[in-house]
Amino acid sequence: MPFFTVEVDNSTVTFDTVRSILSTKFEFKSVVVELDSGASWAFFFEEETEVIIVGSTIAITNNYTGFVQIAFLGVDASTYDVYKRFAGNYPTSGTIDYTFNENDVEYSLIWNTADESKDLLMFALPHH
Repeated sequence: MPFFTVEVDNSTVTFDTVRSILSTKFEFKSVVVELDSGASWAFFFEEETEVIIVGSTIAITNNYTGFVQIAFLGVDASTYDVYKRFAGNYPTSGTIDYTFNENDVEYSLIWNTADESKDLLMFALPHH
């Protein structure tokens, strides 16, 4: 999945890294963090919230309720705009539908999502 997603309810939220944080870019409901490895991570929030960076800790300063989604941007942070477009939607449950005959199997994954008004971004790996 493209995002690591958590839903929190009236909680203090912190994220720690063993890497040094070199820079941050704050935007409405998100922050991009660049680490000393050259890789960047994007954090998306359901509500606008105050985020502070202390050392190698990223923290939400108030008791937060809502989702937090984290996306690995790698060394090319230009993927941020793609993640931003899909932020806020994530699977909440799913079902598998399938048919098969002697030689073939066809299946589909049907996802229920947190925000049906948005498209869902999913990654898939080929199966041999």
